[in-house]
Amino acid sequence: MEEIKSLCAKIPVELHSKVRIHQEQSGLTLNQYMEQLLTQYYKIKEEKPMTDGIKTMAIQIPEELFDQLKAHLKATGKSQKAFIIELIEQALAEK
Repeated sequence: MEEIKSLCAKIPVELHSKVRIHQEQSGLTLNQYMEQLLTQYYKIKEEKPMTDGIKTMAIQIPEELFDQLKAHLKATGKSQKAFIIELIEQALAEK
């Protein structure tokens, strides 16, 4: 069995309330919820390191177009990031 340690930290009341609401909605115990939350955080951080020369682009698109995009990505096996970068590079090459 994996060794378990306790972690205690003081956080603002508003954040504490938010965490507890989401934890209760999840159906997990506080221990399970916090482990899941922290695990997801570090997984995201490891997968997407913030490095110099990298910028984030966010856009909103109609839901129907988004669904079509997801279907296309699934069919082609491309990631959303690779697909968008390819589109941008093609558009810039047409100049």
